[in-house]
Amino acid sequence: ASLRRPTFPAQQVAQVQGQLLTALQMRASDTEQMSRLAFREAVYANGHPYGRSQLGYDDTVSALTRDDVAAFHRRTYGPRDMIVTIVGAIKADVASAKVAAVLGDWQVPQQEVMPAVPDAVRPEGVVKTAVFIPEKSQADIVLGLPGPCRAESDYLDASVMNTILGVFGMMGRIGQAVREEQGLAYYAYSRLQGGLGPNPWMACAGVAPDDVKKAVAGIVKEIERIQNEPVDADELADSQTYRIGSLPVGLETNSGLADVITDMMLYELGLDYLIQYPDMIRDITPARIQAAAQKYLSAEQLVVAVAGPGGVIGDR
Repeated sequence: ASLRRPTFPAQQVAQVQGQLLTALQMRASDTEQMSRLAFREAVYANGHPYGRSQLGYDDTVSALTRDDVAAFHRRTYGPRDMIVTIVGAIKADVASAKVAAVLGDWQVPQQEVMPAVPDAVRPEGVVKTAVFIPEKSQADIVLGLPGPCRAESDYLDASVMNTILGVFGMMGRIGQAVREEQGLAYYAYSRLQGGLGPNPWMACAGVAPDDVKKAVAGIVKEIERIQNEPVDADELADSQTYRIGSLPVGLETNSGLADVITDMMLYELGLDYLIQYPDMIRDITPARIQAAAQKYLSAEQLVVAVAGPGGVIGDR
């Protein structure tokens, strides 16, 4: 009943509004959060939906009314394209019957068709943006560019490339070079998010303000290296073993398994995805890693966002 016919009590709407405004106030002084916000706003410019803050902004949250929330629910919530995933000690026919009893007659003729996520355009050159937050001892860096959609045929190539670059071991090559060897960062890693649209590839680091320029240069060097030099076979094998071994860990809980199954349906990966996954990872070669790096990364087309006590990024 709460999904189909929510009441949105005005008092609860006001309470959530207050919580969001408090979160926004805290975000404004958080260098890590503000660097990520500045990055997204710059890399997804010109009105792209991925450039908007998921938390909202002071003016947008303050302006929301209970009627706005109710109208949004009426427009967007309904059975079209809904995925229901149930994992646990229940038989499939029983689960199906329970879902049908609750949702089977749900009809929302006015439900909007969700628009496709538009493509994102790479920046022309290196775009730098900074958020000045005084009295901080740390500057946070996010650099990157739009990445591949989850449905791209070479997404797993790009994902394993990112594992090598900023995940495996001590946060991959970026963590090893920038944090361990050069001692420039409190943390350093990279992330490829995937999704229905071009979610970003991004490298993140927390550094002393005076080390921003050196840390950015260190990350860019690793981007260029993985583009220009085939990865070592042993390094690739280690990352492949890590990726294959991580899958069962994510399936140990009901919620983890439900998440994976939902992704399989959402991204149309196929019902045999979990069976095929180890072989798909093993089939990735150094040449495919290098091709993904050359396709999806660029040292010359980057957004570099920094938040901290220094307001100038400086030249790379």
